[in-house]
Amino acid sequence: MPRSSFKPLPIDTSKIKLPRELTELVELLAENTHNVWARQRLADGWHYGSERDDERRKHPCLVAYDELPESEKQYDRNTAIETLKVILKLGYELGFPNGDPTTGAGTAKSTVSLGDEVAKLNLSSVISLWHQHTPEEWSNSPDTYCNLGQRVLKLGEPLLAYDILTEGLKSSPTDVRLRQLLALALARSGASSRANALLMQLRHEGQRDEETLGILARTHKDMWTQAVDPVERKRQLRLAYTFYSEAYETNHGYYTGINAATLGLLSRKEATARTLAQKVKDACLKELEQLPTGDSRSYWPLATLGEAALILGRWSEAEDR
Repeated sequence: MPRSSFKPLPIDTSKIKLPRELTELVELLAENTHNVWARQRLADGWHYGSERDDERRKHPCLVAYDELPESEKQYDRNTAIETLKVILKLGYELGFPNGDPTTGAGTAKSTVSLGDEVAKLNLSSVISLWHQHTPEEWSNSPDTYCNLGQRVLKLGEPLLAYDILTEGLKSSPTDVRLRQLLALALARSGASSRANALLMQLRHEGQRDEETLGILARTHKDMWTQAVDPVERKRQLRLAYTFYSEAYETNHGYYTGINAATLGLLSRKEATARTLAQKVKDACLKELEQLPTGDSRSYWPLATLGEAALILGRWSEAEDR
């Protein structure tokens, strides 16, 4: 048969859906696929090179799996996913260590919610989960999109978070948390004006919680730093201070309180800034009293105390914090 007429005909797995419990297994198989390939290459005399050179047997992918570009990892994930789907397609069952088997129907029992699972996943596993999902399965679960979007934001990938949250809003367009997180993803991606418009709409709808107002103030702070015109810079600084102050007065959170104090100082409202900083300091000290020594939750109260000390002009205290 001439090579040009070859047509790959893999087993059709388009109707097979992998259960989300297999996400971590997919990533393990993908890494193993890479390691098997790399071992064979090394055995054949290949070694690492910044560019592929078949004559000298150099290859840029002869590195640890974690060091591969995301595009290369996805090739290995696709191989793992298709392998698992073929197993299910042929009628075999996959047994879980906890004794909960699953079949090609794509259903499985789990004692852990997807929210808890996502909170433990690394970026590669999250991406794998996202590529495997079907919108129809998640369409009635805005919390699933929220959990995944929030995790991706925490992992520092706002553009991916934007895609996830945008899809979630297609089926739940009025969900407040999805809209808040989408605005945060936009803000972290540099789209401050679009984020601002989303948050202003939430505020007009009566959302005055610290999250909405805090991110709204942050968009004005970003636009203040980006503005060139002095009049516009002054306007954006004033709006940032106004919304941080509103958030603090409404919710009494030290995060928005310390930002209001800092921007108040930058707006030459020194007395107001110091009053706010003292209130925030008292709140942080009270919170620290309730936490065990060395508790990781003490990080932000301590950092905020340092900022409060700066505003209050207590330099040695700020340095200690």
